[in-house]
Amino acid sequence: MFGQQKDEGTAIDYVRQKRESYRVSLRRERLCEEIASKRFKPAENLVESDDEELAMFSHEELEAQAEKLVTTIQDAPSSDLNQLENLVMKLRRRVSAHDRTIVGPLLREGFLDLLCSYLKKQYNGYHTLQKEAAWILTNLCNEDNEFVELCIEKGVLNEYLRIFPTTTNQPLREQVLWGLANILGDDIQLRNEIIEKTDIIERFLLLFESVPEFNFSELEVIMWAISNLTRGKPYPSYFKVKGLLPFVADMLHNSKDINIISPAIKIIGNLTNENNHQIHDVLDLQVADRIIEFLYGNNSEITESALVVVGNLLSGEDYQIQIMVDAGVLLSLERLLDSPRAHVRKSVIWMISNLLAGNFNLIQAVLNTQIFTKMKMLLTIDDYEIQREIIFCYSNATKNATLDQLELLVEKYRLIDAFLERLEYEDKNILLPILSGLSNLFERGEAIAENQVNPYVRLVERLDGARKLEKLQLHPCEEVYNRVYELIERYFTCLLYTSDAADDLLCVDLGGRRIIKKKK
Repeated sequence: MFGQQKDEGTAIDYVRQKRESYRVSLRRERLCEEIASKRFKPAENLVESDDEELAMFSHEELEAQAEKLVTTIQDAPSSDLNQLENLVMKLRRRVSAHDRTIVGPLLREGFLDLLCSYLKKQYNGYHTLQKEAAWILTNLCNEDNEFVELCIEKGVLNEYLRIFPTTTNQPLREQVLWGLANILGDDIQLRNEIIEKTDIIERFLLLFESVPEFNFSELEVIMWAISNLTRGKPYPSYFKVKGLLPFVADMLHNSKDINIISPAIKIIGNLTNENNHQIHDVLDLQVADRIIEFLYGNNSEITESALVVVGNLLSGEDYQIQIMVDAGVLLSLERLLDSPRAHVRKSVIWMISNLLAGNFNLIQAVLNTQIFTKMKMLLTIDDYEIQREIIFCYSNATKNATLDQLELLVEKYRLIDAFLERLEYEDKNILLPILSGLSNLFERGEAIAENQVNPYVRLVERLDGARKLEKLQLHPCEEVYNRVYELIERYFTCLLYTSDAADDLLCVDLGGRRIIKKKK
C-alpha cells in the first residue's frame, strides 16, 4: 500500500480493497520511470596508456586478455603494490569495457577471494588497489543474483560496510557505495535480511556524521543506495530505516538538482506508505511545502513522484491533511485537474476523495476552490474511470458535510443528478458509492424534514430516481441489491407491498411499479 485509505461514504472494507488495488496499479505504471535498482559502472577512460582502444575489441578478445591478466595477478607478489594496482586496473578496464561485465575470468578458483583480500588490507594511504577491486566487484554485483550471493559469501558485503563510513578517500568511498547499492538492489528479500542482520543503517548515519560535505556524484550514489534500501514489497521495517529521513529531507530542502530531488521524493514516498505515524514523522520534517512545489513543474517524473507522496500524506488523520491544505496543496491539485494526462487527473481526484472523507472544515476548503466546478465538467467529458473517481468524491462529501454544504453540493454541483444518471450502470464499483451517498443524503434530509417530506427523497422522486432504484434490485450483486432494498424500505415505504397473497411471488406489481421482495 501507499498509505491508509479513508472513505467514510462507502463500506470501509470494500473501499480499502478498491483503493489499495488502485494504488498498486499506479505504482506499476511508474515502474519504468523508477531509478534503476542496479547499475553497471563503465570505464571512465576506455583508452589505455599505450593507446589501445578497448572499445574496439570483441567480447571474446577482451575475455582472453582478462584470462591472462587473472593468471598474472594471481602469480604476482603481494608486496609489489604498484604492479598489482596496474594489473587490477587493466583487468577492470577489460571486464567493464562493454555494457555487461565479462564474468568468466573472475570466477576462476580463488580469484574472488583474492579481490576481496585487496578490500581488506590497509595500504598506508594508497587506495587505488582497493578502489579497482571494489569496481570489479561492483560490476559483478550488477549481474545475476547468483554472482551477488557469491560476492556476499566471499565477504564483499562485510568489507563494503566496514569501508564506506570510515574511509577518508572519496573515490574509494563512492565506489564502495556504488557496489553496496547494487547489492541492495538485487533482491528485496536479501535487502531486508541485510537491514535486519547488519548495522547498515547505523553505518549510513555514521557516514552522515563523519563527512562534512559530499561531492555531487557521491550524493547521487548515496541517494540511489537509500532508494534501494527503502523501496519494494515487502517493505523494510520502518523502525529500522526511519533514521535516514532527516538526511533525505535535508537533501530535498537544499538541493536544486533533479538527480538528487527525484530519488529524495521517491524515498519519502516509500517511507510514508503504511501508517499515520510515518506521515507524522515526515510532516515534522517540514517538507510539505517543498513537495507541493513539485506537483506542478516541467519534469513529469518528479511531478508523479510528488503525487505519490502527496497521496500518502492526504490519507492520514484530519489534522495531518489540514497541514497539507495549509501548505497550499489544493491549489496545485486544482491546477492538475487540467492535466492532459488522464492518469494524473485520476490520481488527483483519488486524493481529493480522501480529503473529502474528512471533517467539514476540509470539505469547505475544497468548496472554496474551483475543484468541484472542474469535477462537474469532467463528469461530462472524461473517461469512465475518472467519472467513477469523481463519484467517490461526491459520495465521501455527503458523510460529514454540513447542511449548508450539502445544499450547495446538491443545488450548484448537481450531486444527486450525478448519482441518478449513473444508477443504470452495471459496475458495482460505481453503484456502491452512489448508494452510500444517497443513503447519507436521505439520512441528513430527515433532520431537515422534521416530520415533513424529506427534500432529498422528494428530489430523487422528481428526477425519476425511484424507478431507477426499483429496477436496480435486479442487479446480480448481492451487496447492491441489499443496499437498494434498504433504501426503498426506509425512504420509499409507499412502494412496499405487504399482502400475504404475494408471499410466493418474486416481485409485486404496483400499478406500473414493482418492489422486488427481500431475499431470504
